[in-house]
This record gives sequence, C-alpha cells and structure tokens, in this order.
Amino acid sequence: MAKREPALTPDSSKLQALFKLVYMLNPNMELDEAIDLVVKKGVKVLPAERCAVVFFDDRGKLQEKKYNLKGGKNVDICHSIILKTIKRRKPILVMNALEDREFKKHDSVQKLGLKSILTVPIELEGEFMGVIYVDNRALAGGFSNTDTYYLMALSNLLLPYLKRARRGRSLDLQKDGFLDSNPTDCRFGKMIGRSKIMAELFRFAESVKDSRCPILITGEEGTGKSTFARSIYDASGIYKKGFFVVDAEELEPDTMKGYLFGERGFMKKASGGTVYIKEVTLLPLDAQRSLLKVIERDPDQPGDFDVRIIVSASKDIWKEAAERRFKKALLSRLSVVHIHIPPLRDRRGDIPLLAANFLISFCEKHGKKLRGFTEGAMEKMRLYDWPGNVRELEERVERACLSAKPGDYVTSSDLGFESTVVDRFKTLEEFEREYIITILKSVGHNKSLAADVLGISRRTLYYKLKKYGIT
Repeated sequence: MAKREPALTPDSSKLQALFKLVYMLNPNMELDEAIDLVVKKGVKVLPAERCAVVFFDDRGKLQEKKYNLKGGKNVDICHSIILKTIKRRKPILVMNALEDREFKKHDSVQKLGLKSILTVPIELEGEFMGVIYVDNRALAGGFSNTDTYYLMALSNLLLPYLKRARRGRSLDLQKDGFLDSNPTDCRFGKMIGRSKIMAELFRFAESVKDSRCPILITGEEGTGKSTFARSIYDASGIYKKGFFVVDAEELEPDTMKGYLFGERGFMKKASGGTVYIKEVTLLPLDAQRSLLKVIERDPDQPGDFDVRIIVSASKDIWKEAAERRFKKALLSRLSVVHIHIPPLRDRRGDIPLLAANFLISFCEKHGKKLRGFTEGAMEKMRLYDWPGNVRELEERVERACLSAKPGDYVTSSDLGFESTVVDRFKTLEEFEREYIITILKSVGHNKSLAADVLGISRRTLYYKLKKYGIT
C-alpha cells in the first residue's frame, strides 16, 4: 500500500508568498540575491525567529547566510541540528528542543534556549545542495508539517541558483583577465594562490626568507614543496651560491651519510649555498645526527659545511619522531620555521587560477592557442578531490592542452574526467567535512567545544577528523 502524505492545511499567506516569489525571482539573479529574497519574502511568513541557509558557493567554499527575522542582532543557530540534517538527508521538525529526548542534551540547544526548530535538506536529483534552518526560542510547537512542506517548496525555488553556483561557469583566459598581469594575485616566487590560507603562507615565507634558521616544509605529495623551497631561495638574499637539491628517495641508506657529509661530500660542495633535502624522513639515523650537527654549528664561525638547510616531508614527521624513526632533537630544530602546504582539496578556490596559469604555460610550450575551460571542465575540476594535488592538476592540464582542438575550450573529456568514476553522493561527505571544518574554526579548534556544538561525542568527532583527513 502506498504511503499516504500527511494532511496539509491550506494557508493563504504561504500561497501568496510563493506566488510573489515565483513572480519576483529572476533567472539572472546572483545566488546571494535569490537567497535574500526567498528568506525575506518567503520564510518571513513562518513563525520563525531566525533563519540560516547553508550551501556551497561557486568556489566550493561552505557558506552560511544567517538572518534574524525579528530585527534582533542574535543570529546564533544550532549547528548540531544542521549536521544531523546533512547526515539524514531528511527534514527535522522539533516541537520543543528543550524537552526533546534527542536534542535537549545538546549544549547549543540549552545555551540558545531553543524550542521550535525546523530544517529541510536542499536536494536535486539525489545530489545534496544545502540546508534551510529556522527556529523560535519563545514558541513551542511553532512549526507544523505544513511548514515543512512549505520550506521544502522554498528550497526548490533556490535550486536553479544553487545548481548554477555548484556548476560554476566557463573560464575564458582573455575575458577573465588571465592573459594580463594581475597584481592582486597572491604570489611568492613561482607559487600562486588566491585563497586566504595561501596568502598567509606567502606572507610568512616573505618574513622568514632571510632567516638563518633551517626551514621545514610539509604537505602531501604533489602540493608544491619543491617549488616553495626554490621560491624561498630565489627571494632570499643569503646563501646565494647555488640551490642544491638532494632527493633522499634516490639515495641508498647505507651510503647516504658519506654521500652527504663525507670529506668530498655533497654538503662540502654546496658551501655558501642552499641545500634542499627532499623527503628528509628517509634519512637514516646516522645521517640525521650529522645533519643535526650541521644545523647546530655557529654560523659566524668558519666550518666545513657553511650552508642553509631547507627540508621537506610528505610523511607525518611528528609521527616518525614519536615512533623513533626520526630524531626528536633534529625535528625540534627543523620545526622552528615550519611551512605546511595544504592539499588542493582544501583550497579549491585556487583551482581556476592554477589551471589557467598552467594552460597559458603549456599553450606557449606546445605552440597552441586555446580559449580556456568549459563549464563542465570547471565543474569537474572543482568537485574532484585531487589525490595528486597540484602536480596532478598540472599533468591533466598539459594532456588537455595537447588533446583539445586548437582555438577551442578545454572540455572535461580533454582533462580525462569522462573515464573517472565519480560517486554522485560524494558531495554529501564533502558537505559534512566542510561543515566540521567551519565549526572547528569558529571555536578556535577546541575539539571538545566543537563536539558539543555539533552534538556528537568527542570519540565520534575524532573518528570524523581522521576519516576526512582534518588536522
């Protein structure tokens, strides 16, 4: 027997609001403008005190637009309810959260004094797009099943705008200004990025470029550690007699100490220059002891090895030290100046800039003219998790440059995404991951407080942090 829908009571105010919104919403509106209109004209007919719309913007960043519909300044919301909506992908209607068996234990419910809460997921053909949240502190049983369906109708009105934001748009090298020098782009040597985290890294690198301290650069494979090391050398005014690279992966452990620190070894030849050791965690313990001696020398006294040291590590160097595969004393000296490059999936806003710069470079290299990237290509690049990070993006763009038709746009097929199996529900996990990161930042990375805000146990939070690779 088919499941019957609950009986709905007609409400002329809600119908009128829907008619007006359908009339007022313009297909050319920006997403923020559409959300403002839906909230102020549509949600306002509900007995709601506050409203929030949680969604991904066109750069893949999780956003919250919060409103106090009664004109007050308090826009605090219950994050634990939103997280549960993300997990369940179903509306949640709470008549009195202060007395509800499931929700009354949440600190945010008690702190905010919440009674009525209603949330609905925003979905399109099985793809999770966001959440609409409303609450009321004064009124118990303020929302009904009718309000649930009404809020779902409002969420449907936002779908075209959210879909457009998720899809993004094409990238045109000429029209979008990538062929002109853009002084607003964040740059440090050959490293580029517009994201806040990269801008902060570049400012820090600028401040330590002439430091005599060793520099430790960490990050997953392909994030650009070698490029960052070279950029520091190029920007620096010290130890300029050459940039010498040692790749520990290519050396035999038994001969590494002699090769690096012997009488005619690598360090001696590099005197006066900068030595960059890739994958420093692979150095055997005897070579680590020798490196520590080089670092601890008095730079004002003449010695055998007068070099500046920059090292990188893809492995968790702190874990290596904890498990006694890496000397703690050496790590202590190396980590005085530490630069961690985040994976590309954590700075998706940099993808258009990186992709455009790679495409320009490869067009020059291969003598080819291309216009940019299609909407489909931009969408695939933004949603893909990039396990190989910037290096993988660079490789895909070069292959795309070779396969794309001259004078045309690069397509998702040119980038090799057609053969890539993409789980359409992966964006739900992405949504939960970004939401947890947002909450962590809002509480100063206090994990106990974050667990309370999210309404989950600390054990569950640590599981999710490990699952999503959140540090």
